[in-house]
Amino acid sequence: MPATTRELLSRVKAERRAIAAGGADWQGLPLAIRPHILSLWQGASDRERLRFTRHLRAFWDVTAHRSAPESHQIVESVISEGRLKHGRARILGFAAEDGDITASLKTGADVETVSFDGVIDCRGHQLHDWRRISDPFVKSLLASGEVRPHSTGYGIDATPAGDLINEEGRVHRNLSAIGHPLRGVAWESSSITEQRAQAIALADRILAKFTPIRVA
Repeated sequence: MPATTRELLSRVKAERRAIAAGGADWQGLPLAIRPHILSLWQGASDRERLRFTRHLRAFWDVTAHRSAPESHQIVESVISEGRLKHGRARILGFAAEDGDITASLKTGADVETVSFDGVIDCRGHQLHDWRRISDPFVKSLLASGEVRPHSTGYGIDATPAGDLINEEGRVHRNLSAIGHPLRGVAWESSSITEQRAQAIALADRILAKFTPIRVA
């Protein structure tokens, strides 16, 4: 198993080249990697996890999280009709100007300024650091010490099974989590497939704590 982000990237690139050379579709590669994401993430150090989020997260997101065939067909249709244009750039900033929104976009070595009627953020939930979330429930959990932020800054700390860890480092006996709060524990935990598996496992653990009632 790769020990560093650089080693993982090197192996993936080599495998992608081999698949392409054989005339097969390389886009099946992320699906082959995905079952191993949990063990790769939990076996990595925080340094390597954060290196992945800084440098490789965007590449992983666009290759692993693909649109449904029906949605993709609609997008392809409006592109062919000239109703939609798409491109690649890094957003440097936005500014309001004469009722429009002006975006500064970096494309390669150049910076381009483009005006839009509106801008929609489709990146999903981006506020992973619980210390920056203003929700009263989240703030109360942190203030009481019932939970603590994960060491990566993504979500809250917990065991691999999802049992929460308080600010003293103790595993809580009655609080567990699934999904987005566990991004630091299990990177893909906000995806439906992983949430379903976590929910089933949590339900099994809860039911195991109760003694079955025998009916005479």
